Amino acid sequence: MPLLISGAMLYITIYLRVSKTVALKVKKSDSIGNVKALLCDKEGVPEHLQHLFSEDNRLMDEQKLVDYGIRKNSTVYAYVEDSVPVMLYVKRTYAKVIESRVGQSMDDMDLFLGKQKLEDLKELYQYDIKEDSLLQGVPRVIQIVIRKSNGQEITLDVHQHELIKNVKGMIQNKLGIPVHLQGLLFAGKSLADSWDLASYDIENDSTLHLNDRN
Repeated sequence: MPLLISGAMLYITIYLRVSKTVALKVKKSDSIGNVKALLCDKEGVPEHLQHLFSEDNRLMDEQKLVDYGIRKNSTVYAYVEDSVPVMLYVKRTYAKVIESRVGQSMDDMDLFLGKQKLEDLKELYQYDIKEDSLLQGVPRVIQIVIRKSNGQEITLDVHQHELIKNVKGMIQNKLGIPVHLQGLLFAGKSLADSWDLASYDIENDSTLHLNDRN
């Protein structure tokens, strides 16, 4: 995605997974969150499903374009999650090729052939997958534990790229604690609403500590 500077403005071309390009006019001082909001307004892509990258760095919502040194001839990549399972065609090959097709690590997904889940340590040919077989890629679900200061615990089934603010919404549904009164910590770190679980290396069976500010 080349970025062109015109005065104080940047013209960003965003390539969506559906091979469509979208031009956005922004300021260098705009936050990444603002860029996502513009894409949402223009294309209807929910902000929490957007992930922007530049030179292998994930661009965080609270930072500004200028903070990442984005200027003329810089390149920005956009990955948009599917709100429904990803459907893809594959040839008889290895999983690494699938990663390049969907733009997401296979570590974050489970693959199914019909109703049969494909095991990570097996190769595609072992399932008799032929050219143009239809596989379904589904974001992998993990289970995390939420522990209150009084020792009460609940478990949540989430995706590793679930935003912290969405996790708080799940907690509100289960415990009735408003999102704005929740503080979540993991490994001694306070979790920011605009980051996702994977950003904090939160994995299956991880325990998050909940501070109820009420």
